[in-house]
Amino acid sequence: MAYTEMNGFDINPRLWFCDFFAYTSYGGHGHYDWLSDWQSENFPRYTIRGMEALQAVYASSAFGDKSFRNTADLSSLLVVIRFQKFIKRAAAQMKLLRFPLLVTAHDFDFIAEFGPGNLNPSTDSRRSGKQRTCGIGPKPLDVRERH
Repeated sequence: MAYTEMNGFDINPRLWFCDFFAYTSYGGHGHYDWLSDWQSENFPRYTIRGMEALQAVYASSAFGDKSFRNTADLSSLLVVIRFQKFIKRAAAQMKLLRFPLLVTAHDFDFIAEFGPGNLNPSTDSRRSGKQRTCGIGPKPLDVRERH
């Protein structure tokens, strides 16, 4: 079982990245506390490229303006969905994917699951703050859609 998590992009607009984690067993979608207890060594952190214009909006004073709170919340959900779609496209190329792959962003329990022969996401839209991240590395991921 594997899990990838985008960093807290709304509080770190200058650097968007994702981390990868591996597990010996699958804990399901009931509660996600098990995701904070991964069994793998640290994998490299991957920088996310292709959303720099949106990162600039997150870095602006407008993003912190309380009158735009609902818009900011919706925008954050759309960023998570875009990341999930990117991983879904990547998973479709993984010929040896033989286990569930869960995908979200830090502090979101809006989790998509991709797996062998199943590249249709199932999601759960609860939020929590119990995830942790680790790892370092220079390799960028480009989330721009290619047609």
